[in-house]
Amino acid sequence: MLSYIHSFHAGNSADVHKHMIISLVIGYLCKKDKPFTVIDAHSGSGIYNLKDESAEKTGEASDGILRLLSAENISEELKNLSYIRLAEKYAENFLYPGSPELCRSLMRAGDELILNELHPKIITELKSNLHSKNTADAPKVSVHNRNAYEFLPASVPPKIRRGCAIIDPSYEDISDYTDTAETTGKCLSKWQNGIYIIWYPLLDRKLSELENMKQSLTFYAQKYTQEQENAIFFSEIKTKDPAKLQGLSKMYGSGMCIINPPYSLP
Repeated sequence: MLSYIHSFHAGNSADVHKHMIISLVIGYLCKKDKPFTVIDAHSGSGIYNLKDESAEKTGEASDGILRLLSAENISEELKNLSYIRLAEKYAENFLYPGSPELCRSLMRAGDELILNELHPKIITELKSNLHSKNTADAPKVSVHNRNAYEFLPASVPPKIRRGCAIIDPSYEDISDYTDTAETTGKCLSKWQNGIYIIWYPLLDRKLSELENMKQSLTFYAQKYTQEQENAIFFSEIKTKDPAKLQGLSKMYGSGMCIINPPYSLP
């Protein structure tokens, strides 16, 4: 969806939910010395300025990452998460690390980060934001400009087969629900041991589409993975009362589907 610009929503509660889980998965992959691949199908700009006009227009970061970082009763365990430490570092300069920068920062030399972004303006920003990050201890990074639903099946299995794929479309197109499920199914048939991290919004007006997508993802996970009982894990956070929301979006929370979840993730 070329009309969607994530800078309006950077650092909101859905980003916190998504990026915390991504950081936990990468942390799990880093426990072994063996290299791994991360494929990010909807990369965005990589780094966001929270003082930018678009971010300040919605103010969503104030109720997301900035609220979390300023909380007084945050636990020591949460404070020490790699995601929180990285977000704190960037917040000092009123910035927020999107999933490409989060992954790049947590990955190691020898790992491979494969990014994809369709929007012509955003991919230019992504390349610019990552240009200065090419250091000796950084993972190998490649950037692609393709439709995510074509790019993902063509990219798996990666050369380094250990790793994960991140799938988080805007869901502004109703077809994103079916396309996400079908694309994940195609990828699973080719890369059965990959970890799949799929974000989705909780929207009052799209509950049937979401339920169908979740059922399809569960079917594909159980069909193609070896751990059928633990093949799929859902995490959902509700931050608002849908009955009190106005306007068309009515997004009251966010969800994450993880296929082949690390045993420690739930």
